[in-house]
Parts: sequence; structure tokens; C-alpha cells
Amino acid sequence: MISKKQLGIFFGDNSLSIVETEKQKLLNFFDAPHSLFDESKTSSQNIPDNIRLTAIIQKSLRDKKIETNAVNLSLPAKDIILRSFFIPWMTSSEVKGVVDFEARRYLPFKLEELVYGYYSKTVKEKKTRRIRILFVAVKKDVVQRYCEILEQASLKVNSIEAAVFSLLRVLSHKKKLPQNQRIAIIQMGKNDGTILVVDQGIPQFTRDFRLIAPGSQAFEFDPNSMNMRLLNEVRISLDYYRRQHASEGIDRIIFVTPNESVATTQILKEDLGIPVDSLNIHSLINLEEEVGVGVANAFGAGLRGSVTFPIDIDFAKELIKPEEKALEAEKIFEKAPLNYLSIVKVAAASLVILFLVFISFNRQVSAYQNKMNTLKNNQSAYATTKIEDINKKREEKVKKLEEYKNIPLKSDVAFLLSHIPTLLPKGTWLTTMSINLTDTDTSAKAYTFKGTTLESKPQNKTGINISIDTSGYTFDPDINKQIDLVNQIITNFKNSPKLAQAFQSINLTKANKQQIEDQTVTAFQIQCR
Repeated sequence: MISKKQLGIFFGDNSLSIVETEKQKLLNFFDAPHSLFDESKTSSQNIPDNIRLTAIIQKSLRDKKIETNAVNLSLPAKDIILRSFFIPWMTSSEVKGVVDFEARRYLPFKLEELVYGYYSKTVKEKKTRRIRILFVAVKKDVVQRYCEILEQASLKVNSIEAAVFSLLRVLSHKKKLPQNQRIAIIQMGKNDGTILVVDQGIPQFTRDFRLIAPGSQAFEFDPNSMNMRLLNEVRISLDYYRRQHASEGIDRIIFVTPNESVATTQILKEDLGIPVDSLNIHSLINLEEEVGVGVANAFGAGLRGSVTFPIDIDFAKELIKPEEKALEAEKIFEKAPLNYLSIVKVAAASLVILFLVFISFNRQVSAYQNKMNTLKNNQSAYATTKIEDINKKREEKVKKLEEYKNIPLKSDVAFLLSHIPTLLPKGTWLTTMSINLTDTDTSAKAYTFKGTTLESKPQNKTGINISIDTSGYTFDPDINKQIDLVNQIITNFKNSPKLAQAFQSINLTKANKQQIEDQTVTAFQIQCR
């Protein structure tokens, strides 16, 4: 375990957080506003951002008497490009080229403009192996801007990572991150927030959002309004994630805030229907005073050298040019003295590994041989079958499959059942409604309801025609008005734009007087074709 003191620095939209750590403990911290994006303030002072931030860093280090100059930089979510996708299983030497190809499809930037890295993990689904890729990138000019600010403050940048990994390192170190669940982590600041979806410890999706528009003041919004804004942003983020991952739901939400937020936690739990764990920053990192969410990110960056985390994507390494990497490797090789004991140990270990590989290879050969014997035994029933017979059976199966595909699976019957009763005047009722579905010709037209609009389109051989036979009665104390009610039904049917488009003819096929329980009614029958 490394005992060297380290600095973690996080640049937020409106604050700068610096944390000094040693042996997984927080020694010192500084959290102050810097208004990096407050254009009115910077323009009025005519001070460039990099000079102003350099001065803030130097002053804060002097005030806190921090002498450590090795920095682990944590970049905010707004600067990070994070994508998760699958590629077919392949050897590790082939992955890099495929990742570069896929990244060009997913990103609106040229790869030459980015500093990027990736994490790969093999997953098995239904006996099929695939590789899940977590691709993380940041624009080169953004990284260089941060590095210039730190270098001007006489600080040396050791590592650069996304703030999502800094926060996950803290949660994992504090045992607050379940490994076998899909977690949505909401990190809420004073004016903004970030949502991160993690599947079995691997980030899949991240999105940052603002709760208060630029130029507005926090006091203009009451707590209920802020809660509704947060809830709306969380809904938008989770809906987008579900559209990208249709079969994946969220098991739990971790809500990370600067202070206690019982009311907000309850609102999220009740509205989203997902269990919510609330964590406040000062309790999470063992501080008595209340601090912003940026301190947690800076603390996670400061733990980089002493707390292991599965995902290690360091943008600082990617910034090193290939020739510089080769030069560093040569220097290390030149300076390293020969250790014969280590060489002997490595050789012995290599022999043991080779022996185990040999045994494993023999077992695999035996397993494949047994599998081949089994396949030979299974094909004995088809060994004498002619190719013509096999092709004939195949054609029969294909024909049946096409017939199954042409079976109509839906129609507009449900709409007609709900629409026709609305056309009946008072004093009328239906006793029967017969709906027949028949295949259409290629020259016919099919009518489909889209919302409340009936649209027509050319029909194919797999379409269906709908015909309706309805019968019922009309009643009115004045017997002469009963036939008027029948005529009113016909008029309503024909005047309905939806039925007029669906049917070419609407006809009255029967109308006569009948007695029902000493009452005279008029029976009718209507055909729609």
C-alpha cells in the first residue's frame, strides 16, 4: 500500500475541490467557488480563466499548508464522452482495432481530436460469448487546458480520469456499491447534478443536467420546485437509458447529496417505484462539516494510488506520444539491474504453467474427440438419405414457415366495437353484431386507424377485409317514430367519416314490427361491406 501523500483535484462548473490523502485517509481539503462559467464576472474583471484559477489553486494550497505537488485530476461529467457497446468475442490483440472502428460510428468527433481509453469484459449470454466495451473519451484541448492551469500552479499531473470513476472508487471503498445490481447513482450539487447508471460495477450511461438555469439564483426556487425539477431530469435520463437498453431495469438508486435529503429521497422512491439509498457527502468521507459533491470526486481521485478499482482508464497515459512511451520503456530497462533469483522463479513458474497448459490441451482434445464420435453416431439416421429428399423436406418446412408468417395477427375490430355504439340514437340497441374477416386481393385497399384518423393504403396478399352484420331494435311510444330511429341509425353510419372510409356500402336489409312483452318495437338489420 502506497503511503505517499497525493492530491485529488476536481473542477466543477461553479466550484474547485482539492483533497490531500495519505493511506486512504483524508488529511486536508479545500472547497471553494470559482465561477468558471460566469461570463459576466470574468468579463468585468478582464482576467483570463486560466490565470484566475491558477491563483485560486495557489492561494488555497498556501492557506491549507499543502506541500504535495503530485496531482490526480478528476474531470467533470460535462467534459466526458462515455459509451457502452458490445462487440463479438475475439482475442485481446484484435479488440483495439474493432473499438476504434466502432467508436467512429458512435461519436460525432474525429478520434484524432480525443484522448480516449476503453475497458473490456467478456460476458456470456445463452452460450454465446461477447465482449462488452466501456469507451471513455475527452477532447484533447479540454485536457490540455486543465493541465496548463495545474502546471502554472507548479503542480505535476500524475493521472487524469473521469469523475464517475472517482466517485465509484469512493463508493466501492466505503462498501456502498452493490456489485450484482444495476444501480442509478444521482449526484446532486447546488445548481446541477449528474446521473450515472452502473451495471455490476461497470458504468453504462452518464448524463449531467442543470437544476437552475444560468443567471438564475437558487433562492428563486422553493424546495418543492427544485424537487420537481430533479425528478423530471431523473425521469428523462432513465427513460433514455431504457430506450437504449430495452430489457434492462434499474434495481436501486443511490442518491448522493451534500446534506440530508429525506423529503427528496421519499419523492424519488414513491414516484419512480425504485428503492432509494440516500448518502450525504460529509458522512460518506467522515467529515463533520457540510461539503459539496466535488469533494467526493476529489477524494476519489486522491485514493487512486491506494485503492484498487477494476476500471483503470488514465487519460494522462494516453497523452504520452508513442515515441515518448518507447523512450521511457528503454530508460526503465537500462536502469533495472538483473535479478537472477527472480529470473529463476519466473522460469520455474513458466515451466509449471506450460505443464498445466499441456494437460489442459490434452483434455480439450479428448473432449473434442468424444464430441466428434457423438456427432457421427447422431448422423447415422441420415447417412443414407438422398440429397433430393433432404431438399424436399427443407422446401416443405420453408413453405410452412411462410404460411405461418402470413397469418394476420391484428385488425381494427376493437376500434369498430367501441365506435359503432356511439352512433346509436336514444331508444335503439343492438342485439347482435357479426364481424367477418377475409383475405383481401392485391387490388383492394386496407384501412388502418392511426390514433383517431383512418388511413388507407394498398393491401397485400396477407391483408384482411372486415364486414359487419348488425341487428337490433328501436322503441318509441309513438310507433310511427320507430322507423325514423332506424333511418337515423343508417344516416349516422353513413355520415361517420371513419365508417364511410372503411366500408363501400352500408345498407338496411330488414325493418319490421315485432312484439316484445306487450310492447311494439321495430326490428332492423344493417350490413356494412
